[in-house]
Amino acid sequence: MKQTTIDDALIGLLSAVMLQAVEDYRNLQRKGVYGPDGEIFDSKFGRIKGSRSYRHCDGMSKGSEAAELRDFFLGWPIELLCDLTGHQACRIRKALGIQKEVL
Repeated sequence: MKQTTIDDALIGLLSAVMLQAVEDYRNLQRKGVYGPDGEIFDSKFGRIKGSRSYRHCDGMSKGSEAAELRDFFLGWPIELLCDLTGHQACRIRKALGIQKEVL
């Protein structure tokens, strides 16, 4: 019987983090939070009129949280996690319809 090493466990954990981020991004895409060019429609968030409550979209209550998720896929965090787990960030971006701008 093979034992799970700490390295295997960490790779599994990082893979789970990336999978959750992908699922969150897809859910927000389906709900119309992200536009075709990656812009964020803040109208999906904000305070409910006449209430102290906020509109939530998959656990996010502010457009800045959706922007942070988008930036996760456009910046170094996804690159780092992919390097550590053996995945390819470009394939994840392509599957999500995200194009990384070349600076």
